[in-house]
Amino acid sequence: MICRILLSNIKHEQAYRATLQTSDSVHDRETRIVSSAHFAVDRVPEKDQSYNPPEEALNQVEDDDDSHGGEEPGVAGSTELSDPMTIPNIITFCRFLMVPGVIYALLQGEMAPAFVIFVLAGLSDGIDGFIARQFNQQSELGSYLDPIADKLLLISVFIMLAILNYLPHWLVVLVVSRDVLIMIAVVLSSLMTHPITVNPLLVSKANTAFQIALAAIVLAELAFEVRFGDLQTILVYVVTLLTILSAGAYLRVWIHHMTDVE
Repeated sequence: MICRILLSNIKHEQAYRATLQTSDSVHDRETRIVSSAHFAVDRVPEKDQSYNPPEEALNQVEDDDDSHGGEEPGVAGSTELSDPMTIPNIITFCRFLMVPGVIYALLQGEMAPAFVIFVLAGLSDGIDGFIARQFNQQSELGSYLDPIADKLLLISVFIMLAILNYLPHWLVVLVVSRDVLIMIAVVLSSLMTHPITVNPLLVSKANTAFQIALAAIVLAELAFEVRFGDLQTILVYVVTLLTILSAGAYLRVWIHHMTDVE
């Protein structure tokens, strides 16, 4: 009887231990599964993770869209071009109209009107330059028109005075030839795909100033029947010298530009 009781207790104890081992193995498997799940979540790529940008970034994007007016990226907005018909350019156009006026006055022998028109043209040249600089009305069109108007007026007056025998023919030929050669050099450099920008040199500015003075002196003598002594003769030779020097200076600049190896 006692042996049966001992055997029964031994069987119950073995069954209890087997149950404990089974529960421990199940718990271990569950622990490993949970750990694996956490590891898999940690290894998820960043691109699969959702990202909520901060509110400041969203506001910044909206501001950028508003500032670009809803344009597509990379498409620049249209820039309003400035009106080329500025006050200085209008004055320059008026100077162009003075050229036929002074030519007609000289052909008709009206020296006083010719002198007045020439002086007004000279004053308008200074006025339009002053307005352009002071009121920020400089334009690319004006940079081309202004020197053309000045040169056209001077050349026209010089040629007419030479035709009327009030200036030496050789001087007018020299002055006109110098300007023609400069234009040929500019065109030639453009045709040779090596364009040059002609900037006025100091000697050229001095030459233009003395040419204006010479034309004004001759017209004043004819209009008011006055004589300034040898001033006209002196100005003729000064203009001759400066014309030759300026032509040589421009030739030197042009040769240097054309032979410059980039």
